[in-house]
Amino acid sequence: MTALPSAFAELAPFVERWSLPTSSLRNARRLDSTMPEITAFYSAMLARKDEIIEYLNQRPLAGLAEPDRNLYYLLLSAAETAPAVEFFKSPEVTPSFSGKRFVAVNERPD
Repeated sequence: MTALPSAFAELAPFVERWSLPTSSLRNARRLDSTMPEITAFYSAMLARKDEIIEYLNQRPLAGLAEPDRNLYYLLLSAAETAPAVEFFKSPEVTPSFSGKRFVAVNERPD
């Protein structure tokens, strides 16, 4: 099976690193990434976000095929990285305590 729907094939290089099923994993990835890595990923996703949302809105979230699910997880990771790029210019997005202390309660894959 392909990593992403063919219309979004140029985003495939990001799948292995950023297509993550839980908030905790996405948070950890952001914290363990450099700002150049985060910015490259976020910029690529931002350029296609409207198309991605339109595409995913045509599909039921329950039971997404793997390529669609990978695309959905990429979109969620883009949302996770937005504050780092747009506001904080740092993988850490809070000045009060380390983001590694964040623990999701009752987490399930999205």
